[in-house]
Amino acid sequence: MRTAVDLRSEFDATGDPPGDLPIEVIRIPVNSNDVPVVAEWPSMQEAYAGLLDRFAQEFASAVTVIARAEDPVVVHCLVGRDRTGLVCGLMLRLAGVELGAIAEDHARSDIYLEPWWKPWHDDAKDEETRQRRMRVTTMPDSAMADVLADLDVRAYLVEAGADDAALDRIAARLRER
Repeated sequence: MRTAVDLRSEFDATGDPPGDLPIEVIRIPVNSNDVPVVAEWPSMQEAYAGLLDRFAQEFASAVTVIARAEDPVVVHCLVGRDRTGLVCGLMLRLAGVELGAIAEDHARSDIYLEPWWKPWHDDAKDEETRQRRMRVTTMPDSAMADVLADLDVRAYLVEAGADDAALDRIAARLRER
């Protein structure tokens, strides 16, 4: 069985209803619009910390689903940088990957997303929205490392509902590769 973990909110998935797919799709909605610091987005680190705080159970569920699923597994949200990046960062840190390598991998997202940023900035309805969009798309290279640096990932995930066996399984699978 192949599995996809879909982190999009109901709003994000509007216009993309579930279809008849040859894979299992597990929906774990993470509605970032429910988090005031994400709506304001003063910095990537503050927004990510807000997501981790508000959606700990959803992140733990996503990691658990991925850990229990047979390969291959895909995890996605709307763009693939923030919610997906946090799930991947949590799993990589759990597997013992160095913070610098996680941050470098995460920073690649903006390289691929750059062609979409400028039109998104230009399409803003007002200057305040454009400035927020600029903050959302300005990612310090160390953003993900800064968010994960002081987080005991295993304790965070277990406290949010992940079980140790699933965490051991995903860490071992990631170390195998």
